[in-house]
Amino acid sequence: MSTNKALFKPLRIGPVEIPNRLVMAATAEVFSIPDGLISKRHVYFLREIARGGVGLIIAGNRLVHPHSGAPCRGYAFSYLRENVKRDRVLTDVVHGSGAKIFVQHNHFGSQASAVATDDYRHLLSSCDMKSPVWGETPKPMDADDLEDLASGWADAAAVARESGFDGTEIHMANGHLLHQFLSRIYNQRTDEYGGSLENRMRFPLEVLQRVRARVGRDFAVGIRLCADEQVPGGDGAAEAAEVAQRFVATGLVDYVALAGGTCHSYAYEVPPADLPEGWLVTAAARVKASIKVPVIVSGAIVQAQMAARIVATGKADAVAMTRALLADPAFARKIKERRSAHITHCIRCNQGCISRLYRAAPIACTVNPAAGREEVFGSDTLVPSDRPGRWVVVGGGPAGMRAACLLAARGHKVTLYEAAARLGGQVNLLLKQPRRRSFEPLVADLAAKLKRCKVRVRLGTLATAAAILADKPDGVVLATGAVPRRDGYSVAAPFVPVLPGVGQNNVVTVWDVLKSPRKAGKSVLVLDDDGTRYAAGTIQFLLERGHKVRVITRFPQFAPFTGQTLEQALLYADVFGKGLEVLANSWVRALEGATAVIYNLYTGQEQRLRGINTYVLACGATAHAPLYGELSARVAKVHRIGDCLAPRDLDRALYEAELAGRELIDTEARYIQTGALDGWDDYVLSAVQADIAGTQGAQRPAWTSLPVK
Repeated sequence: MSTNKALFKPLRIGPVEIPNRLVMAATAEVFSIPDGLISKRHVYFLREIARGGVGLIIAGNRLVHPHSGAPCRGYAFSYLRENVKRDRVLTDVVHGSGAKIFVQHNHFGSQASAVATDDYRHLLSSCDMKSPVWGETPKPMDADDLEDLASGWADAAAVARESGFDGTEIHMANGHLLHQFLSRIYNQRTDEYGGSLENRMRFPLEVLQRVRARVGRDFAVGIRLCADEQVPGGDGAAEAAEVAQRFVATGLVDYVALAGGTCHSYAYEVPPADLPEGWLVTAAARVKASIKVPVIVSGAIVQAQMAARIVATGKADAVAMTRALLADPAFARKIKERRSAHITHCIRCNQGCISRLYRAAPIACTVNPAAGREEVFGSDTLVPSDRPGRWVVVGGGPAGMRAACLLAARGHKVTLYEAAARLGGQVNLLLKQPRRRSFEPLVADLAAKLKRCKVRVRLGTLATAAAILADKPDGVVLATGAVPRRDGYSVAAPFVPVLPGVGQNNVVTVWDVLKSPRKAGKSVLVLDDDGTRYAAGTIQFLLERGHKVRVITRFPQFAPFTGQTLEQALLYADVFGKGLEVLANSWVRALEGATAVIYNLYTGQEQRLRGINTYVLACGATAHAPLYGELSARVAKVHRIGDCLAPRDLDRALYEAELAGRELIDTEARYIQTGALDGWDDYVLSAVQADIAGTQGAQRPAWTSLPVK
């Protein structure tokens, strides 16, 4: 079956017909700061997704009761009647683009954090089991709590119906409150709400019954279940199928959405690149075979071909995605128009999306700086230059490529210089690390766009100031990256600018090892001042080749920052299974041939590690912008972006490329102050009205001058 035939066949979910099989899965956006009301940011965000052609958007994750807590501030409260008028704007604009929209309602139970509120309210759960993440002991729900929250869910569903939504999804997965009743992991009750499956289902079923009674039969009601907890002894596909059967047998459920993982297995909730695409499909197929209502599956599905194959083979009725639509909101439309080659693909790095949520920041996307900032960078905001000219971009990594594409798309004639024989910059090194193939589309997508935008690309050409000046450019963007530090410096030892012994022949950098694996001997010591996958991925690279690897790190644990991107558990299983030895809370005093003198950062106690063939430095990088001084004196506009400005992560590099390509980088408009995209104003209303009418909206003032209410 062709991709289009499989994905663009309508689907009936209860009383609602969905125009195609591509679904925006519910996600936490953290856009509702500070009052729990939806903001204009929600509208611009989901308008972009709806314009992109998906059949169904599931808004969320919204909280159902004043007692509802969350991991951080910024969640919308679905019970607030003040949201009705605002949600009418949201639902109208989504409907105006031809999509349907449901809303997911949830209560985090014990997986919330008291610091998300100012009143230190206690947490509620099925029992007094602590959250494995936050560690706070909840109160087991009593009869009054059960009644209160079931009523809250029903009230939230009634508000959703009044607000113009087409349906609601009751969240019973991901370790949240209703899953805390369903799951044998979290439910340790001994009354009628615990023990047997019938008892564990009792409260979720009471919620479902109350919701259906309030909204009637002409409003879709679905449930989100966990198809595989991925915990030893936890529930898998067989148990999920039985739960789904029992719920569907009540006649109250119009569809079942399936997720994976739980709070004991976070990596499976938003799967990083370490897990295969579509890892949950086999479990979903087992659930679908057991019930007669539509099944929506998620699970790291980011490729159109896989989505089509899932639907065509009957393993699910529709495919839910979030990250793929953050990366490219027009994903569905491009498939339908047979322009799949134009899709900007999700690379499943979890840096711009889930990692930001864990830091209480609004959701965004690494490869698409417009995500969550659509009012500023949305598809209708890229305007042609009023003074087209000639621009030179130096550096063919992701930042240089994106800047060149945007400049060319705005009408400039652009030449891009890259010293290497191929595009990609540091991504080409990253791809040598195990389980990082998901980054390949980043370079391929941008390279294809360079061709479409007619950027002149000069590979294998070291740009010189003379050559650039000969082009008589109106502007230059330097994206020349960084070079690894070779001095062994660590912030743990700020008064030691050069590590004694670092000049030995057996001292190399991460880059050296990835470029030439033979430079590493049998026994390796990695000096990790980084704490990210940069060092950890190189350790995986060495372990796969049979090296004995030890790592010394200033952090209290190995690769701490991989926790935010949900890679840590999978990474640990890999490296510790291959024998990695870690010396935490420590650093190196000196390198003495094959011996490293190390010390504990807190006690100062020294020890010697002997028999080391190779030392690998993961000690950061230094900005590399040799042309800046000469060019800035002779060209009116010279901008440094990405690592050549200051070595940081990919998110920052691509964001600065967006600013440079739009020629905002040297203006006040480059700054988005906290709260500027939140609130509510009259311009979001006019934008929506224009969408619904199919007309051009009134000219909007520059976003920086819009009032925030």
